[in-house]
Amino acid sequence: MSKKCGECGTSNNDINAYCVKCKAVFGKNVAKTAAVPEKPAVEVHEKPVVAAHEKPAVDKPAVKVQKKPVVEVPHVNDKVIAQGADKAIEEFLSKDKIDLLKFKANYEILNNGTADQLSKPEIIKHSTSSIENLSPIVNRPIGYPTWFVAGYPDVVNWLIRLEPEKIEMIFVNFSENAMFDKNRLFNSDILRRIIGVYIESGNKLECGAD
Repeated sequence: MSKKCGECGTSNNDINAYCVKCKAVFGKNVAKTAAVPEKPAVEVHEKPVVAAHEKPAVDKPAVKVQKKPVVEVPHVNDKVIAQGADKAIEEFLSKDKIDLLKFKANYEILNNGTADQLSKPEIIKHSTSSIENLSPIVNRPIGYPTWFVAGYPDVVNWLIRLEPEKIEMIFVNFSENAMFDKNRLFNSDILRRIIGVYIESGNKLECGAD
């Protein structure tokens, strides 16, 4: 009997232990292993571990914060009352010929203390006598804006000392709502009325220009 080589197909004697042609050994299943090409290594990028309660950091674009320009209001001087001052205030001081040096000195005292405390020669020189009584804020009657007290301190002190019945005559034609502005201060009509009665009573404005 003969047997056929499984490798090359050559017939061999049954007693042969290997193929006479290709020398393949009979009785063993020798399989040719094909070379398997290696796969290229895959680079794995690990994600950072983020705790459950944390949010991953996100780079936000820088935000430019624009600061508001600081606007300085100049001191009152001989030429201007104040930059952007209310037109009504300017009309009051102009109409009554208020000395702006006196106005400025009185205004400084109302904001910072008495003339002695300020110890500035120009403040002591130009401030008026009536302002001393109104320097402590507790002595100032409610309803008057600060600029009015500075420009008309004698008028304010006069009204404080005026008899109740005469005060009523000043305000007789005004209802309570018509007397005050939105800030609950005397409006311009009331202030002008008070000044008018003061002058009609024979008084001269203390801060008026000499």
